[in-house]
Amino acid sequence: RDRSPSRGLGDVYKRQRELFFPSIEKYIPLGDLHATHISAFCYGNAGDTLLPVVLRDLFNKTLGVSKWRGKNVDHLVDNHDVEQFNSDDFLVIGGGGLFLADTSPNDISGWQWNCSVEQLEKISKPMIGFAIGYNRFRGQQDFKPIFRKHLNLFVAKCAFIGLRNHGSIEKVKEYLDSDELRQKLVFQPCMTTLISRIYPNYTDYSKKEDFIAFNCAFDREEMRSLKAVSYTHLRAHETDSYL
Repeated sequence: RDRSPSRGLGDVYKRQRELFFPSIEKYIPLGDLHATHISAFCYGNAGDTLLPVVLRDLFNKTLGVSKWRGKNVDHLVDNHDVEQFNSDDFLVIGGGGLFLADTSPNDISGWQWNCSVEQLEKISKPMIGFAIGYNRFRGQQDFKPIFRKHLNLFVAKCAFIGLRNHGSIEKVKEYLDSDELRQKLVFQPCMTTLISRIYPNYTDYSKKEDFIAFNCAFDREEMRSLKAVSYTHLRAHETDSYL
């Protein structure tokens, strides 16, 4: 067994990422359902931190879930995982921009969920794709050929498949092989846009100041059509705003 410090720290980080789960309010189960939740459990920005938390609270408040089993989307699904999926009442994948090839790249699905076609076929419990986004950038290389095959099977097996914006719906339709599958795609807004309804006690809009907020994303700047001058100006302004 490799007991090197680097390997040990890596194992600790991976386990902590799977076990640690933040909360907005105390989770009180409102039903008896057991569910598996597959998502990108990363805590590098506010949006990715909130996504899985709000999803679980939403499902608990609407369906009643007493137990969640979390699996990171980049975890390689094996037979043991499929057995666990099939022992629960249902499986949720989402939310977030999971239809993306260059984050957690793999050759078995073509998108972020590291589950092969063979393992996907073995899942027998209801699957829900919830508030997923198509995140391929303009000019970015297309998905690998396996993506089409995997996506068609994924959509076919989903009891519900909701994408978080209409642009994602239209793009994903281009990869589906039948009108029956295309018609399954529905608009499901991201849970983070519904926070005031999910947590009414934490949001009081009766008293507020008018303001405008700008959310500037700077990853993959070469694909965002940002000119060098405007990009530098934005970054400088962003830095100054914190000084």
